[in-house]
Amino acid sequence: MLLDPALLTPDDPFYRQADYEEGLFIDYKLFQAQNTTPQFAFGYELTYTTFKYSSLTFWSSSNSLSFLPPEHGSYMSNPAPEGGLESL
Repeated sequence: MLLDPALLTPDDPFYRQADYEEGLFIDYKLFQAQNTTPQFAFGYELTYTTFKYSSLTFWSSSNSLSFLPPEHGSYMSNPAPEGGLESL
């Protein structure tokens, strides 16, 4: 539960600022200041992890299966509109 959330209002439709009472000791800085070790440090064993796959099996309901995108220009006749495609 947030005690004082930064909410959108008609006068201020953007999330401008969230004031933290912790001062400079927010996030990991508080752990360092209190000499506390978090149970799971951010990015621990995830950020620079490499994955190895073996014995993968692929199947398709059709006889045609491709992992490569089509040649550039062969699937779009017009450039994407400003703001992106509606289908996305």
